[in-house]
Amino acid sequence: LLADNFIPMSLSSKGMEGGTHVISAARLSHGHIYMCNLSTNGMDTEPLKVYHYASVTSDPELVLEWHGEIDTENSYTGRLGDNMSINLDASGNGYAFFHKQEPGDKIYRFTVTNFTEFSAPYEIDLGDVFSYYGYVNECAENPGEYLFTSSYKPALRLMNADGETLKEIEFDWTEGGAQPNHGVDPRAIVFNRGRYLMFTVSNSQNMHWNFGPVLYVMDISDGFNTMAALGKLEDRFYDDEIPWEPEYAYFLTNDMEVGAQSGAWTAQCNAAEVNGKLVVYTGAAAAGFALIEFDKAKK
Repeated sequence: LLADNFIPMSLSSKGMEGGTHVISAARLSHGHIYMCNLSTNGMDTEPLKVYHYASVTSDPELVLEWHGEIDTENSYTGRLGDNMSINLDASGNGYAFFHKQEPGDKIYRFTVTNFTEFSAPYEIDLGDVFSYYGYVNECAENPGEYLFTSSYKPALRLMNADGETLKEIEFDWTEGGAQPNHGVDPRAIVFNRGRYLMFTVSNSQNMHWNFGPVLYVMDISDGFNTMAALGKLEDRFYDDEIPWEPEYAYFLTNDMEVGAQSGAWTAQCNAAEVNGKLVVYTGAAAAGFALIEFDKAKK
């Protein structure tokens, strides 16, 4: 993409079936591709399915077919598959998270081993409602700590793998959108001696502004870890003497009509260091995507 090469790489759908949508969400991890279906009609008859691709040319491998069983006494029968978060190390070990919808007060976590083994379903009670599209992403600097936001509740939560809240900050907003409201797909990254928080705000009817999706990048280098840095960021939000502004914001579109599009809640972002530059990806439904390069070192 950075070389202006936009040739599509088609993935096989061989053997994929079942669900209100056979393909609903997808994620990447260390060159491995994951797709899940959307289950809305009860997990017993319409199980959540996850497919794994070892490479772009592989056929999909069914690695999870979950009918909602949690343990011997509890099960889940609601809607899953609108979102999927995959957090693995280089050996393919870690967790997958699925955020419940309507109301979004639960997250379902699966232990992943060797990229393909999904096991040990575990229910996380958020203790609050974070409906619609939410993602759980591990902090690069602090393994075992995860950032979580959704397109419903204007807050960012730092938690451990069991869902215990380590820190939560609430976003404030101003008329015209100088500050973020509902963040989606949060990332805490380290680049050139700095620490940065970023997420893309989705466009939805819950917004208080008059424009579409926006990528925000915030410098959170102040603080000895992510949790301390988020506290200092919250102080900046509510400093009446110094108006808060992000270090960088990219407007994917100013067309509010995207709010009427199906799926306009969805937004994603990510980042990687390529040839010494930080390349940030952002995208949102009905608004396209962008790649943005940063090459300045922190002074």
